[in-house]
Order: sequence, then C-alpha cells, then structure tokens
Amino acid sequence: MRNWLFGGCVAICLGLMGCDATDEDGNILEPSVAMFQTGCGTLTADNVFDARKDPRWSINEPLVERNGCIDSRIVDVNHFQKGSDVRVDGALVKWGDEMPQTQFDCERTWLGASLFKKTASGSFSHIKDVTSRGVWVAVDVPCVPGDLCLASYCEPPAVAFMGSVNDGFSYRLVGSARLLSIPNGEASGPHRSRNVEFDASVIPIPPK
Repeated sequence: MRNWLFGGCVAICLGLMGCDATDEDGNILEPSVAMFQTGCGTLTADNVFDARKDPRWSINEPLVERNGCIDSRIVDVNHFQKGSDVRVDGALVKWGDEMPQTQFDCERTWLGASLFKKTASGSFSHIKDVTSRGVWVAVDVPCVPGDLCLASYCEPPAVAFMGSVNDGFSYRLVGSARLLSIPNGEASGPHRSRNVEFDASVIPIPPK
C-alpha cells in the first residue's frame, strides 16, 4: 500500500517539479493552496463516522460547492480507532473517480487534503494541508505474444495520515479531487471537480 501511495511523491521530487517539503508521513506540505481557506474547520461536516462502531470506515462521494472551504468534502471521524486489535494504522484520502488512461489525463489529476483535530471544547484545531498529483508510470517492455503484457499506467493522487492520527482522538479530514485543465497545472486554476475517497488504512493480514 505504501509503495503506490508514495511512489508518486518520489517521482515528482526526482522529476520536473523539484523537491517539496514533506511531513512525517511523506505527504507534500502545501501551505497556501486555494481550497484550504477559512471555513474548513468551522463548517458542518458532510459525513460523520463513529470509529468505535465502524473502525474501518470508508466513503467515496463527490465534492460539495459552498462559499467557504470550496470544492471539498468534509468528513469527521470521532473516536479514531488505531491499532492491531482493529487492524487500522491511519487514515487515507484518495482520488475516488475514474482512473486516467493516458499520461495527459493522469498528470492533470490533483488531490488536496487538510487534517484537523477536535479539541476538548468541540472546535477543530488545524494540523496541516497536504497535496498529491497523479504520476504516469511508463512501461517500456515489448509485448511477447502468449506472455503477460505490461502496460503503462497512472498512479492516482493519494495522501496518508499515519503518524498524525492517534487512537481515541477525533479528527476532521477535508479532501478535494480535481481534474486540472492542463498537466501539472495550478490547483486554483480551471478544473473539474471529481469524487474523493476517505478510508481507514487497514493493516493487511499476513499470509499463513
């Protein structure tokens, strides 16, 4: 799981865009992108989970148009459950729409996410904003008739919050998935809104 989540970040760092500041989970920190504005921590959530009842929560939904926290979806996860007993080790925010089939479309995909922690008073304290972009993985291997053929593919944008979330606390996740007008364009520029997916990161069961 970690390989496909963070392979894109490594490729970006080594490629055209240079190395960006990252957090402890390997996410690219983004302090000033257009979607992260006042309101994300104060608006009513679009979806709410009680992780004590549903520790492996998951949802895939379209973005919501509004005046504050534009082009986003807000998900509250109360009483986060993390540990080997529930096989959860973090939270994921991912591209939730159709998988791009060309390099042009893959490099137009962008995802941004914000993480907030609920305080004792019930308000939300902002922790960080992070971003991810789709990365086209080119496979230049001749296809031999009768053998399994490998094809180029898109690694969709995704971010993971692992060390940033802890057992028993409540969090707010804000996500925005966008198909930009041009490859590697500005997230604040022309775009189409796309579905965004929120998941508890489930620890795989090792084979026996």
